[in-house]
Amino acid sequence: MLVLNLLNCLKSLTDPVVTLAGEALTEDEKHVTVLSIPLTFHLAGSNCQVPGSAFKRPVCVSGGSMPTQISPGLLALKDVDWRRVHFFFCDERVVPFNSPESTYGVYKALLFDRLPDLPVENVHKISVEGTAAEAAAKYQSDIMIFFGTDQGYPAFDLLLLGLGPDGHTCSLFPNHELLSTEDLVVAPITDSPKPPPNRVTLTLPVINKSKHVAFLVTGQSKAEVVAVGFTPFSCLICRCLTKLSM
Repeated sequence: MLVLNLLNCLKSLTDPVVTLAGEALTEDEKHVTVLSIPLTFHLAGSNCQVPGSAFKRPVCVSGGSMPTQISPGLLALKDVDWRRVHFFFCDERVVPFNSPESTYGVYKALLFDRLPDLPVENVHKISVEGTAAEAAAKYQSDIMIFFGTDQGYPAFDLLLLGLGPDGHTCSLFPNHELLSTEDLVVAPITDSPKPPPNRVTLTLPVINKSKHVAFLVTGQSKAEVVAVGFTPFSCLICRCLTKLSM
């Protein structure tokens, strides 16, 4: 199994920082804790540990296998003031929250319900009522209210992204028209190449605006896209990384 972490990898910086950490692990090793390192390290070194601090940490998480991978490490964290941590979602499938395909639903069962000190209002779930367009508009409004602005792109403190075998991240798929969206913070998608077709996703400019980004990529099925991900290949990760000096 390959663990791939890319920190600050999508940003156009004066002195860009790109960290690649790959490690082969056997299945019987405690890889779950390893996979949670980017987020646990980030929170452990943040102002979340300062009692009474008004500093907020808006972090964005992804679905797929990530909830299972990172939840044990987060639950094991000590001395983190969860009142300062705000969880957002990189994308969501427009399905009921009790569906096994609901990103929020899985995190609720594995993580949120097991963090008694995490206020309910600190989990900014994406509404799945109505159409994908309605859900996207409401989520964008919620994000902008949290960041106290009505224009521009919000700067999340940390984004944790996955990577599909086809090169997609969030619900942004290779060669899809959403990749060129620049006027939205959150966009609906009704023709997702991967079921279910109706989804809500952060847009590419928001990913690029984030202060820190980490990819968590595991499994043999991802080996090919990782291998070609840093060559002139038509996939999302390459498109995102074109601004970096590597």
